[in-house]
Amino acid sequence: MAEFSNAFLEGLARMCSDESELALSRHRKTASKSLRVLSQHSYSQELDELRGRLVATSDVEDSHRRETAYEWFLDNYYLINETAQTLAEDVPANFYFELPSLVVTEGEKHTRLPRIYVLARELIEEISEPPNRVALEAFLDGFQRRVQLSIGELWAFPAMLRAVCLEKIVESLSLLSAEDNPETELDDLLSVHPAMVAFAVRTLIELKTIPWRLVFEHCSLVHRELLEDPAAVYSLMDFATCDRYRRIVEGLALRSGCDELTAAAQANALAQEASAEGHADGLQNHVGYYLVGNGRYQLERTLGAQLALRIKVGRTLMRLATPVYLLSIAVVTLCTIGLLAAYLVSVSAGPIAIILASMLALVPSSGFAIALVQWVITNLIVPERLPRLAVETGIGDENRTLVVIPTLFGDVEEVHELVRRLEIHYLANPDPNLGFAILADYTDALQETTPADEVLVARARAGIDLLNQRYGESGSGPFHLLVRERRLNALEGVWMGWERKRGKLEEFNRLLAGDRDTSYSLHVGDAGGLEDIRFVITLDSDTELPKDAARRLVGTLAHPLNRAQFDGDRLCSGYTVLQPRLDISPEASHRSRFSGVFAGDTGLDIYSRAVSNVYQDFFGSGVYVGKGIYDVDAFRRCLEGRVPENSLLSHDLFEGIYGRTGLVTDVVLFEDYPQNYLSYARRLHRWIRGDWQLLPWLRSRVPAGAGRLIANPFSQIDRWKVVDNLRRSLLPIALLAMFVSGWTWLPGNP
Repeated sequence: MAEFSNAFLEGLARMCSDESELALSRHRKTASKSLRVLSQHSYSQELDELRGRLVATSDVEDSHRRETAYEWFLDNYYLINETAQTLAEDVPANFYFELPSLVVTEGEKHTRLPRIYVLARELIEEISEPPNRVALEAFLDGFQRRVQLSIGELWAFPAMLRAVCLEKIVESLSLLSAEDNPETELDDLLSVHPAMVAFAVRTLIELKTIPWRLVFEHCSLVHRELLEDPAAVYSLMDFATCDRYRRIVEGLALRSGCDELTAAAQANALAQEASAEGHADGLQNHVGYYLVGNGRYQLERTLGAQLALRIKVGRTLMRLATPVYLLSIAVVTLCTIGLLAAYLVSVSAGPIAIILASMLALVPSSGFAIALVQWVITNLIVPERLPRLAVETGIGDENRTLVVIPTLFGDVEEVHELVRRLEIHYLANPDPNLGFAILADYTDALQETTPADEVLVARARAGIDLLNQRYGESGSGPFHLLVRERRLNALEGVWMGWERKRGKLEEFNRLLAGDRDTSYSLHVGDAGGLEDIRFVITLDSDTELPKDAARRLVGTLAHPLNRAQFDGDRLCSGYTVLQPRLDISPEASHRSRFSGVFAGDTGLDIYSRAVSNVYQDFFGSGVYVGKGIYDVDAFRRCLEGRVPENSLLSHDLFEGIYGRTGLVTDVVLFEDYPQNYLSYARRLHRWIRGDWQLLPWLRSRVPAGAGRLIANPFSQIDRWKVVDNLRRSLLPIALLAMFVSGWTWLPGNP
């Protein structure tokens, strides 16, 4: 089955390599009628007609052979119908007409068909048994030793095989059920076509069992070329990232007038040159740098790519992203306020009323403007997922990671819930190179220790020891408890954990780096489990980490194009922290009437979920909200000496700006929602208080560690992120003031 004669393959190659016959099938009228008729509606209708004609067949002598074909059709109707329904989805019209095509002569007719369809048809005609994976790979490999197939053709090949099988079924059943078959031809029909129906149905069944991704990667010449990546990274990536690389190769080849293999080889050649020049520690020796990274422009120049106007305009907008974004918001805001002012003029309002009403409308109007501009941008820009290494087989030793929950020990029940949550995280994300830790502070107190401290620690220690016994080996396991002692805060007048949550993580990072001069006074767990940790995933105590989410976050941050790259002390590319998408837990949204009403309203709770894709897709950097993964060394390097003590309560946005945040939109974490308004208001108060503490970072010189003032490193869009948080905190007050003013003293209709 896996062997095809040279004569057969040579004949196909000659037919498909005649340059005068090859072209892109741009016109619908040139499409194959046999393929067009296999749409869901027309095919179902035709099958109904065929069924009726077969049942009406009256020749008893030949009915058995007819019924054999009919039974194959009826018994597998679900499969045939499903194939017909999904055929258009597998090969959409716009994709179908871009496949390389050739003119096929059938009698006196000249029909232009996709080349890969012709190959599928010739293969089905050649074989006598349904093809398995080995046979298909042998056929494609043998043909490509003579003629190269494109990426699109290889993806379309299974759909074309199914189309040919459906065509054979329709054709055979139509002939068998025809009433005007000549007697001299009836025996030939009955001897051939029932077998053809059976063969086609068996082939459809076999095709469903074949792993087409593996077939594609085995046969794709572009994939084989990219595997020669000098940095040896391409072979380590997940399928979606590899597929993105290949799609870019397709586009480059189309715009450059060369074949896809040449485009891929040129990207490899540039990476090889960079490797030979000694860029072994950089990005330039990875082929992806020239496909999705900053080296793309160099590759386009080398290939002589002719960029479409749409691409040129898009890149111009990206270069001017900040002024385009901010000016658009300003224009829409002013236009909205202008409409209000025009209405007030129409009702003879005085200048003072117009000015005051415009001031009151500024914040709400800006909210409308931001929503509109972001909606337009997200519809104009196609978002791309960050590249990722494959993690199906687990996290490598070089990427050891800890999942940590920074928290306060309140009471015994809270400690019990924290231990339970840690166990759930482990069960959803088991991996030998993934550890789990609670980073705990005691609550604020008027003295260094309290009688309750010992009870809480004893309960937490017992819980961690039990988990390590249950899931560990030889007395050690993946679970840890680290508790900090209180330090006197003279400014607050209390004993507390140094710098609260930010301090927990900062001291923990120092501890991982080997610094023992921290306020962590207790560690429960295997000390070796804290060695050689590269990444930390930080979660809140109410955050849910879904199955394999930790692996996917690690695989994303470990990809070379996402790793933080420094020029001296300046972060020049990559990310130190990745922010997954956040959503409200379905369970949390049904715990009370309040959460049921408001948990689905992203406009009310802007912090937990509304991380705009615009920041990632338009500016290349997202917004950090405190739950995500960070590179321990790079994160420390970006923040070292940047934060003055006793100055920041809400530090997530600050850290995300300094460390540059990447948004991982295809990894979702779930978190709890307040069950009543008072809990919600207390949480919102903490957030708003923290946002306003960032006000000094809007100046030209900003505070840093040891009481220093340094030049503000924030870009314009970074400062806008701070301003936008402040604007949102004012929105409820501004809306209330507008409503009250409209109901009371403003002229016109309220």
